[in-house]
Amino acid sequence: MWLWYQALKKQKIIWYLLTGLILGLAIAVRSSEIFWLATAFGVWSAYCYKQIIWRYLPWLILGLILGIAPVLVVNYLIYGQLFIVGYSGGITLPTAGGESVTKFISQVILPFGFHPRVMWQTFLHYIVQFSWWWFILVLISTGFVIKKWQILSQEVKGLFLMSLVVSAWLLVVYGSWWFSDNPDPTAITLGSSYVRYFLPLYILGLWPASFYLADLWLKKYGRVIVSGIVIIFITLSANLVLWGQDEGLVILQKRLWQFENVSRVVQGITPSDSVIIAPGRTDKFFWPERQVITSFSTEREYQAVGRLVKAGIPVYLFNLTFNDIQLEQWQEKLKSVNLEFKEEKGDLLGHSLYKFLLINTP
Repeated sequence: MWLWYQALKKQKIIWYLLTGLILGLAIAVRSSEIFWLATAFGVWSAYCYKQIIWRYLPWLILGLILGIAPVLVVNYLIYGQLFIVGYSGGITLPTAGGESVTKFISQVILPFGFHPRVMWQTFLHYIVQFSWWWFILVLISTGFVIKKWQILSQEVKGLFLMSLVVSAWLLVVYGSWWFSDNPDPTAITLGSSYVRYFLPLYILGLWPASFYLADLWLKKYGRVIVSGIVIIFITLSANLVLWGQDEGLVILQKRLWQFENVSRVVQGITPSDSVIIAPGRTDKFFWPERQVITSFSTEREYQAVGRLVKAGIPVYLFNLTFNDIQLEQWQEKLKSVNLEFKEEKGDLLGHSLYKFLLINTP
């Protein structure tokens, strides 16, 4: 944003080249965001087309290619195609036929559909409620920008319109996607993916907020008011980051210490050559000190564990503590591969360590 503003204002080749390079690197970091980034750049450029020096655009394109090229080369070397990525099949380019084109456009513009009610709830939870102090400041600042519209430069007007379009785009696209990262679906926390999806909204809100605060600074008692606003922001933001519900840094640090102790206890019980089955994400507590298996839900996996136990390798399961009914159900499942397990250690932050045994083995 800053580089393109400088390019429009100073009209030098170097700014066009740097704008393209940084834009290319931004796309390379998270390529799925190319659509709103391209929209943002297009809206801003369309409004400020008179400020663009068209003969400099090849330099911007060169920078863009240099920024993106390493990722495309790696994709091709690994997957055999430029636009295939590691955890997704990429975007299916349209073929002949109206239905294919329509599907492609839908996939690009509204990949999660269009759901106004979900969008409204997401907006209230993660924009208004989550950081209400920021929302209020940006709302007031936006009104201030509109009030000062006549005295703004073309570059700033283009930036403002781009910010509105991109904000609406992100709210519609990600706001229509209903999911929960937290076991409690009602929890609104810093660790939610919504927060990172909406990070550009905070960035886009920086400049109208600073514009408004800079004007307020020059008013009577303005310095006192702005200083007070900054102190309030620091206090509320620090509280959210450090002591926020479930995922504040202080809470996370305490949990990490607790699970570090659990890890030491488990390592003290299990031999160094043992294998620990840790479904979900608890494998991180034991690897690389112990070999780990992260999935245990299919007959094939039961058989694999059975072969390990028969080979004399100690195998354990670290899991949320089973109640009597769950324990009986698991023992029934394991009979098919001649296995059973017994609890070695309980009371491990709601988890227990179980050891696998061959049936009728002491």
